[in-house]
Amino acid sequence: MYITNTGLHPAIFHIIEKCCAVDKGKRYQTIPELKQGISLAYDVILNRASGGGRARQMLAQILDKIHTANQYNSAEIKEFVDLLASLPFDEQYAIIYDLPREFFIVMSLNPMSDVLGLFLDCYDPFVQPAVHTFSYAEVVANNMKEVFQRASGPAQRAKALELAVHAAIWANRFAAMDTCRDMVMSVEANDLGLPVATLVSQNKDSFLGPSGALSRPRMTLHNGHICQDKSAGTIDNRIKEGSSGPWRGFRERPWFSAPLKSSP
Repeated sequence: MYITNTGLHPAIFHIIEKCCAVDKGKRYQTIPELKQGISLAYDVILNRASGGGRARQMLAQILDKIHTANQYNSAEIKEFVDLLASLPFDEQYAIIYDLPREFFIVMSLNPMSDVLGLFLDCYDPFVQPAVHTFSYAEVVANNMKEVFQRASGPAQRAKALELAVHAAIWANRFAAMDTCRDMVMSVEANDLGLPVATLVSQNKDSFLGPSGALSRPRMTLHNGHICQDKSAGTIDNRIKEGSSGPWRGFRERPWFSAPLKSSP
């Protein structure tokens, strides 16, 4: 059974959807947490506070902590994502459009795994209208690459790749296509092989296919492994049994002098 929004305000629908999540870990864990969610929802509905304004204020505090102290507070970020999900699409769009790359890095770390799916659900409808600005497809692909490389859940990583591929196709942006191909060919985990191969197959008439715009070696599925077609090249990038993959662990970026730490 699926829950559908039949005219409810997005803020209320988000609460119902979270309460009914199949995964118990994604539901409200305490009565005070549920009460806070309802209060936030009605602040938005009754205009007692600007949901978008509050979300921007929360985001500014989160980014300030990341930039100045190289730390993040998982509870603050989860509250921000919950509030973001409750906002109308136009407010979501304005906030998501300006999210910096480092935010996606933090979202991909293990403490955020229980809200990463919700965040990607918000990001999904944002992608197509956003990439009408031609160069923004590359921004989307790079942001999703951070999720793809760092997230621990195969479903979340596959979703990130899917969004990057769609952005590259919709904008016909070659730089974004290159990023997507790099993501596909980096797969070294068996639990990710099938969903990625399925995505490649579903987009075989695009740049991922044998007649794609970039004229790169064809990618195929062989015995559950992603590999380059032997007729198109000599490299066989098969997924290695039990490999932890090159994305494991935190890889530093110029704006971080040291690995991020979760603050109390």
